[in-house]
Amino acid sequence: MKRGIAVGWAATLLGAWAALAGPAAAQAGAAPRQVAPMWGTAAECPALVARLKRELAARQAEAHLQASAWFESGACVEHSEARAAEFLEEAARLGSTVAQRRMAMRFARGRGVVQSYATAGGWLTGKGATDEALEPWDYSIGYAYAVAAAVRESMLVPVDALPEKLDVPLVLSVSAQRPLPVLLRLTGEGAAAREGLRAPLAAAVQVAASRALEALLPPDPKLLVRASVSLPLLLRVGGNGQVDLVDQEPVLR
Repeated sequence: MKRGIAVGWAATLLGAWAALAGPAAAQAGAAPRQVAPMWGTAAECPALVARLKRELAARQAEAHLQASAWFESGACVEHSEARAAEFLEEAARLGSTVAQRRMAMRFARGRGVVQSYATAGGWLTGKGATDEALEPWDYSIGYAYAVAAAVRESMLVPVDALPEKLDVPLVLSVSAQRPLPVLLRLTGEGAAAREGLRAPLAAAVQVAASRALEALLPPDPKLLVRASVSLPLLLRVGGNGQVDLVDQEPVLR
């Protein structure tokens, strides 16, 4: 059975070109609709859209990621979660691991797609672009990853407890059958020397984990099997107090 959004590339692209030009473009002689982008002014949109069309025609995964971001934010185009998901799926099918992880989160949350932890897991286990049957393990991986990714997104890093400039590799581990507590482990060279950071970071992780479980759809316990996800992150604290949590490829067990 198909578990993606089931939109062919050609149909998606042709339909999206019209959407990128705006609804008004369907009317003869009508000026394209322009929505102010996240950067610059709306006057820049026609040139940006033209360039994106060329990149989409070349089937570049990054172009599909960009189109997805535009529809998600409403930059130069009408906001549409469904369109954002369509372009994201095509980027995932073109091999973008970033898109595959984002597709997993969209299905976990039902954002622009029908909610499904099994399909979320399928995009992580290599089944997302295939007709291979989904199993309880895929479901469990999808749920565990949803918790870990939601923790990453909502975690309030205790900046006051950290040095001004710092790069900290760490890993969040979530068990599908027992998501709390989310385990945090410092990794990389010098992890032992940074052990003093673990307590404040672990406390922030548990607060975020509780929020994540409240926000996510409760899983069906009958479908949960022994499975876990470890999500490597790089916590980067800049000199101006800016904090980034960069996720990497998850480890599935």
